[in-house]
Amino acid sequence: MKTLTFNKGENKEYILAFFPIFIPILIEQFFQTLIGNVDILLLSRYSDDAVAAVGIANQIIVIGAMILSVVSIGTLILLSQLCGASNKDKTKLVIKNSIYLNLAISFVLFIFLNVFGEKFLELIRTPDNLNEYANTYLKIAGFSLIFQSIMTSFATVFRSFTYVKYIMNISIIVNILNLIGSGLVILTPITILGKGIEGVANATLISRCIGAGIYVYLFAKIFEDYFIDILKVKIDISSIKSIFKLGLPSGMESISYNVSQALLTAIIAGFGSAVVTSKIYTQTMTSYVFMVSSAISLAIQVIIGRLIGGGLKEEASKYGFDVLYKGVSGVFLISLILALLSKNIVGIFTDNESIMDLVINLVFLSVLLEPARAANCILIAQLNSAGDVKFPVIVGIVVTYIITVPMSYIIGIKLGYGIVGIWFVSIVDEWIRATIFYFRWKKGSWKNIDII
Repeated sequence: MKTLTFNKGENKEYILAFFPIFIPILIEQFFQTLIGNVDILLLSRYSDDAVAAVGIANQIIVIGAMILSVVSIGTLILLSQLCGASNKDKTKLVIKNSIYLNLAISFVLFIFLNVFGEKFLELIRTPDNLNEYANTYLKIAGFSLIFQSIMTSFATVFRSFTYVKYIMNISIIVNILNLIGSGLVILTPITILGKGIEGVANATLISRCIGAGIYVYLFAKIFEDYFIDILKVKIDISSIKSIFKLGLPSGMESISYNVSQALLTAIIAGFGSAVVTSKIYTQTMTSYVFMVSSAISLAIQVIIGRLIGGGLKEEASKYGFDVLYKGVSGVFLISLILALLSKNIVGIFTDNESIMDLVINLVFLSVLLEPARAANCILIAQLNSAGDVKFPVIVGIVVTYIITVPMSYIIGIKLGYGIVGIWFVSIVDEWIRATIFYFRWKKGSWKNIDII
């Protein structure tokens, strides 16, 4: 079994360990983002309304995925520290029970989305001309969450043991299969997967099903004794409590953020489908920036967890700041380059002049937004790894629902600044939270937390 251990004071060793984890995660995120954006591009060839409908439906699907992440985040925090402490028996129990939990939650989500999907679409003020498209996509994508839960569970285990290249390869395979399926639906007369949005959603479902199968096969091959242990059904209440104790607050931070994004989408939807489409195209372009932030946070979470599990808390503190400064600087540079190239890129998606102008403005504003989002991703990952899981969600809820959502409504609608005003509010939101989390990590109260 592969292990990753550190010795006290060897900062160079931590830096060298970062890139073998970060680069495969970044490649995985890149392909996932690229293929997802090609899906958007293909849908734009079908219709701009289809793009807007899928974007709205995905706001709900993302919340479902975030609920699944509650278990995965708790599992990753526990496994990272358990691996650092070399506690194999407890590791087996955590892996087994995390898989059971994710499967159970995904089935509940599937049923819930099928029963209440239309109500959710009404709540976020989906325009009438988009409702049928969005509902079709929502039901099929909701079913695919079952297979997504399997992929997420095993990916968490692989990442905890630093087998990140397997995750990268599976992600590439799944996304290429998804792309092929979407291409068949949109670009050919073949209707085996269905037409339009239905076909694109079915392509996602099938690719995730295949991905789940690959994960199960590789896990059985690489972690043979762990796999045999999983087949022996045993519910361990202690492991479940530990997973939820760490995962629920951490997951709630992500869920809260995405609920707020759904609320902002509801506000933006009132401006019309063209503005919703502009938002989707902007997020499609800036998703390449966010993928870097996400990859850094996933890599640092594993390493910080290992350092803390091994008793190297001072080293974890210094290393966290080092990665934060370099990561935020890199994200700012990438955001600036994207903004300067935005006029050329947006033409790939649409020839609607009003949409193009709005997207370019939003991408330039994102030069201020994305570095703050990167800081939040990195700092929250570090605090979570240390077991300081309640503070980020409390701050997130307070700032988002007392400042961001109300001010977005006031500035965007009441004062008439529209989506540009909402973007400014989001920038302020991200920087406020980033500043608070920075001083939380610097204060070091997380060093007194012991989760294993």
